[in-house]
Amino acid sequence: MYRKIFFLLIILLFTMFTEVLAYDVEITGKFETGERLYDDLDEIIDRYFFDRYWIKYKKKLNRDIYYYIKTQYYKKEYDKQLSYTNQSFSLWALYSKNISEKLKNKWSLNLKDKDYFYALEKNYKAGKLAYQLVYDFNDRQRYKLDLQKQRYFYEISGDKDYNNQKIVLSWQYDISSNLEIESSFKFEEQIFLNPVNSSNKHAKIMGLSFKYKL
Repeated sequence: MYRKIFFLLIILLFTMFTEVLAYDVEITGKFETGERLYDDLDEIIDRYFFDRYWIKYKKKLNRDIYYYIKTQYYKKEYDKQLSYTNQSFSLWALYSKNISEKLKNKWSLNLKDKDYFYALEKNYKAGKLAYQLVYDFNDRQRYKLDLQKQRYFYEISGDKDYNNQKIVLSWQYDISSNLEIESSFKFEEQIFLNPVNSSNKHAKIMGLSFKYKL
């Protein structure tokens, strides 16, 4: 209940400040409720009912700088597999600045609190901090650096707490107006803070992708 109250307060605050911060302000949101079914031919395996509410406040400070804040409440109630029933509250924040005509960067933050009604051991809080730097070398080439760090805290079992960090270097090249290629190198690792039954994971991945427009 406290998450719904907090969410409504956020909406109220955004509404109050709309007239004061009237320069290039955009407020968007969505409210939805419904159900989803899992079936096998004519037999219903399970279903869940959901409520999702989110609102986003975006402001452009000038030609080179903008930021936004977004909040979301999401609840799912399962009919049979009760251990999956949960609710979560999320907060996103992003700050973007063009350092020069060719160099751009973004900072972003994501916080999440997820509670399971009938499986308390799965409750967790998570935070993610990310940074992106983009350099437009010319009209056809650009370079990107992505840095990301996440941390998960489980409320009951500290043995499951872990950090996840990622570094991605990529190069994009427009061969023509219809064809674009991208090469990338990614380093990723998952480190458990109190490893007992879990092992740390490390990955190095090279990739090559393309996009062709007909």
